[in-house]
Amino acid sequence: MINRKGEAFDGAAIVVEGLGFIASGAKGKLPDIEFTQFTSMSGVAENTIDTTVLKQMKSTLELLGENKVYVQALKKRKNKLAAFEIRYTSSGKQVLVTLRGTIAKSASADVEIGKENKKTLEISVNFYKKEVDGYVENLIDIDNMICELDGEDIWADQTAFLIG
Repeated sequence: MINRKGEAFDGAAIVVEGLGFIASGAKGKLPDIEFTQFTSMSGVAENTIDTTVLKQMKSTLELLGENKVYVQALKKRKNKLAAFEIRYTSSGKQVLVTLRGTIAKSASADVEIGKENKKTLEISVNFYKKEVDGYVENLIDIDNMICELDGEDIWADQTAFLIG
């Protein structure tokens, strides 16, 4: 029988390239890796075919506290690529997530007495890398046509064909 430990997110340090540490993370949603499917129909049955076309990736980060300096710096990056590094510990393992993309949405939380002020950033992601204890679980780099899932680049054949 396999013993499986539950994963608990106990806060994270969020760093933006060029700005440094901007906040602690209260909550985060890493990008979903989802591919487009195609349904073909023959004379007798329907068949679903998985393509290697990646759907748009989005990530949401909930930041604790608002710092005037980082808020102004992030506003200047609107519609420009920003690189985010998120470091946290999960089940005793060190996790490093690197995201690159544009800030699609920035929202402040509702004002509530006795509650900590939080800011939410939604990022349209075009680069996603997740490392757990140094092992690269996922590496997706849309600009360079790389999609490595558990060490296998599923776009390698298409990239070789297109580039030659």
